[in-house]
Amino acid sequence: MKYPQDGGVSAIRFYLSDPDDPLAHAAASALTVAHHDAGRLICQCRFDGFWSPIATTTWALLCCRCNGSSLPLYIGPPPGVELSRALGLDGASGIRCSCGNSHYSAAVAIGYPILTPPLGSLDAERAQEIALALHCTSCGNEYIGWTLRLPAPYPVNAGDPWLRSIQGRFG
Repeated sequence: MKYPQDGGVSAIRFYLSDPDDPLAHAAASALTVAHHDAGRLICQCRFDGFWSPIATTTWALLCCRCNGSSLPLYIGPPPGVELSRALGLDGASGIRCSCGNSHYSAAVAIGYPILTPPLGSLDAERAQEIALALHCTSCGNEYIGWTLRLPAPYPVNAGDPWLRSIQGRFG
C-alpha cells in the first residue's frame, strides 16, 4: 500500500488508532451507513487531548494545540480556498464544550454503504459519512461534535484532478 501523500479519506483513516476505544465507538454510532472504519486520533506529537476543532457544514479541521499540526476532515475534493480562509476562522466556528473548554481527545468514524474498502484504494475515497466524537479534557463530557452525511457515496473517478493532487496517483 502506498500511503496517501496529502489528504482525502484514506489519509484520515491512516491516522485512526485504537478502534476499540469507547470514543471511537461513539463516533461509529453516529453513522447511519452499514460499514465503517473508526478510531481515536493521536497527533504526531503523541499527546492526547490537545485537539481544538473548527467546522463548517461541509468540513471540519482538527488543530493540535501542542505543535500546530492540523488534520482536515472532509469527503470528496479538498475544501481548498474555503479551508485556507478558515485558518483565519472566516466562515468556520469553533466547537466548544458547554463548560467553555476547547481542548479535546478526538475519534473519527468514516462510513461506507459497502464493505469498508482498503486504504489507498479508489473506493476508500467513496465515503458517504464522517463523524467526529469529542471528549472534553476539562469536564469529561463526550459528544458528537460534527458530522457530514451525503445522500450517496461521493462519486470519485480515477481521472479526477483533485484526487491526483491529494494522493499523487489514480490518473
